[in-house]
Amino acid sequence: MLNQVTLVGRTCGDIEIKTFESRNKVGELTLAISEKRKDREGNYVDHSEFIRCRMWGKTAELVESYVSKGSMVGFVGKFVTDQWEKDGVKHFKSYVAVRELKFIPGGRPENQNNNNAGFQNKPLDTNAQPQGGGDAFSDIPFL
Repeated sequence: MLNQVTLVGRTCGDIEIKTFESRNKVGELTLAISEKRKDREGNYVDHSEFIRCRMWGKTAELVESYVSKGSMVGFVGKFVTDQWEKDGVKHFKSYVAVRELKFIPGGRPENQNNNNAGFQNKPLDTNAQPQGGGDAFSDIPFL
């Protein structure tokens, strides 16, 4: 079975980074994905989904360096749910575990500096290609 998620959206804030004693990094941020939907009266209204994304190592470092609130980015990863028990109560947290990052051309907010200009058109595969190889974003018509 295949567990692969491809997301394109805008970041809701800067990445939250945690560095471990081993100097490995893990980062989390929320990605907003918007679309227009028809309501019951037939009017189009904006609807947004807010998806938590987690990344490790070099991917987290790249996002920390080049992505700020409002940046448009693409992520490829898998859907994961962590579960744990605390005080006899089960807790769950779902997120997308990011394996690939792509900067979207022209997707930077106006107040973001131009540090990522050299990266805009290049997919950054920091871990592995998706199953089947190729660029996971090549089927998206508006890129």
